[in-house]
Amino acid sequence: MSDPEKSAHDESQTHMTKTPDSDDVAVESLDTDVGLGTKKAEAMSLVWTKKALYITYAWIWVCFFMLNFHATLISNIIYYAYNTFAQAPQVNTANILATIVGGVINVPVAKLINVWGRAEADMQLVIVFTTLDLLVLD
Repeated sequence: MSDPEKSAHDESQTHMTKTPDSDDVAVESLDTDVGLGTKKAEAMSLVWTKKALYITYAWIWVCFFMLNFHATLISNIIYYAYNTFAQAPQVNTANILATIVGGVINVPVAKLINVWGRAEADMQLVIVFTTLDLLVLD
């Protein structure tokens, strides 16, 4: 006789589906008691084709490369822009403060995005930071 607890466990945690671009390969979704992000990642891997995933990963790499290229370029060129000004030593202070603030603000912003939702939090943060930028520039 089979163990009812084991069969209930197997039924609730494993189901087989076919991927859209293959007929013979079955993909398992192993756990139903996971977080929302894991469920979304599993759903994406079940629905998206391999070509779409490769294009998405390539685009993420291009964006990552461009952001790092921009940061490296700015960090090297900013000294040439300030080399004749009297306030050139303040460039290092601004870079240090920007690094500290950028590291500290990640957790609160992530919590706000988790509570409000991505679109709403993005809109609110853009408004807040634009207003702060305008106040600082005055």
